[in-house]
Amino acid sequence: MDNRQFEQFGNPSNNVSRLLLAHFVALHIILAPILGRERQGRMISTDTESILDWLDKIHEEMSPSLRHFLDWPTTVATYVRQVKASHRGHD
Repeated sequence: MDNRQFEQFGNPSNNVSRLLLAHFVALHIILAPILGRERQGRMISTDTESILDWLDKIHEEMSPSLRHFLDWPTTVATYVRQVKASHRGHD
């Protein structure tokens, strides 16, 4: 992928790439506990809340006709927030 193609792929108006990235991020969130153990001490972790906020932004900016493709990433984000909130309640 050359620079121009990468810029087109990452363009916020490219709904298809944003849908793909949202699904990738949802998979990353689900795999985070496993990946964290495998990569322990090898990389800097990304703040989960920032990723969840980014998914929200993609959902808000997505064309209404395409939002149903974000049902799964949105469900993952909702579930993760619920789990985080329940863990805060036990502290």
